[in-house]
Amino acid sequence: MKISDGHVIRVVALQRLRVAHGIEVKRGHRLGGTEGGVGSKDGNVNVLVCHVPEYGLVPCFVADACQFLLKHAGTEGLFRRSSSVVRLKDLKAKLDQGEDCIPAALPCDVASLVKQFFRELPNPIIPTELYQALIQAQQLAADQEKISATQLLSCLLPERNSSTLRFFLGFLKKLSQRSTENKMNCHNLSVIFAPNFFPSEMFGENLIFEVAQFLLCIFQIFLFISFLLHTHLF
Repeated sequence: MKISDGHVIRVVALQRLRVAHGIEVKRGHRLGGTEGGVGSKDGNVNVLVCHVPEYGLVPCFVADACQFLLKHAGTEGLFRRSSSVVRLKDLKAKLDQGEDCIPAALPCDVASLVKQFFRELPNPIIPTELYQALIQAQQLAADQEKISATQLLSCLLPERNSSTLRFFLGFLKKLSQRSTENKMNCHNLSVIFAPNFFPSEMFGENLIFEVAQFLLCIFQIFLFISFLLHTHLF
């Protein structure tokens, strides 16, 4: 059986996490590989994927929505503005039917649907098997250790999750560069998207403050690594 480069990287990452940082990761069926990742659910905007240069396979909806929202990157509070429930349902229904309706939509509706997309993925873009290890990484003493461990853990993502996350963080980076206009800096974007990437129900109904802060720090580190390494996050 041929061993892929991705498999080797994951093995090395697991060893490095254990030896250098004392973090053990239990292998789950959603870690690594290409199965069970983003775009695996039928019947909604998740299902269609397209190849984006420098990133790989990304859900078509995410690619189209981000391209559209960049045209409105100067909109103040872009991801904070609420959307009409009726308009949102109508937009999603049209997208599910394959209509090219994003260009005619309101930016706040597209932004709301992007948040909903990540929040309602059948398998979270960051697998639940990594949550405990990610929290352990944020408990390391030095900031550089936290960044190193988080980057190693990112190597364990399924391939499609990795490409989608890299693409989306690249989009958030571009959005944050217009923060003087849209008021969406790194911290504000982290506050908005951390709950959508890390479902609170995975930690119980009453998400304790400490865990909530860890999740915010994790997302901020993902963004920080993206800023440092540009498209080469993982």
